[in-house]
Amino acid sequence: PKLDSLQGLFVPAPRSRHWARLWDEVTGYPEWFGARGDDVTAASDNRAAIEACIKLCPVTQLGPLAYHVVDTLRIGVSNRTVRGSGLSIEAPYDGGTRIVSSNPKKDVIHIGGTGPDARPAIIRVQEITATWSVDLIPPPAGRESDAPAAFRVTHVLAAHLERCFALNPLVGFRFNGIINSRCIGFGVTRFKRYGGHDFLRGVWVQGRPRLFAGGNASLYLVDGNVTTNMALRSTLHRPMGVL
Repeated sequence: PKLDSLQGLFVPAPRSRHWARLWDEVTGYPEWFGARGDDVTAASDNRAAIEACIKLCPVTQLGPLAYHVVDTLRIGVSNRTVRGSGLSIEAPYDGGTRIVSSNPKKDVIHIGGTGPDARPAIIRVQEITATWSVDLIPPPAGRESDAPAAFRVTHVLAAHLERCFALNPLVGFRFNGIINSRCIGFGVTRFKRYGGHDFLRGVWVQGRPRLFAGGNASLYLVDGNVTTNMALRSTLHRPMGVL
């Protein structure tokens, strides 16, 4: 109960007792912890609720809703699955599970740990769209790496992203410091102009030293799609599907 500060699974009771939720001990729902989909006013609570569910439940099941957040949703616990409920990959992009950030300076979703000594293992993320509710501000030329990503995957062993979709990013999927990981059936679409030094990196793989040695061992990209319309493409600085 002490680990469940949002009382999704345990509710304290008098005399050092507690009420416990009856569940299958596998699949949890962020709504148990206070998340509210399709509610912009819940943006300050949704991230904490989803992360609390991930912390305590092997599988976190999200509904076919827009979960608004004001900070990066972090998935950094080993042996976890975060599962959405379908994708919408054609206009008006309003179906399936969406994580929608109102912070133009922050990544939408971060998968993995903070460094080589904090590297979780075996994380699955399935059928989730990551996007922003506000226009992004491209960084100046030469500082493209300062741009936020829809999905940032760093310092993780065996991350599996399946049927995930980045909508209107500067950077769709960014990978660094990963081992034996896969991104399968993914998509990136840009149809909005942001002005300034506008650019698109659909998938950005970064390793140190170069040529992936020690930086990105065993990254498998399977069946992906990065698209813009032709009118937008002509305004972007060196748009790239994979870099």
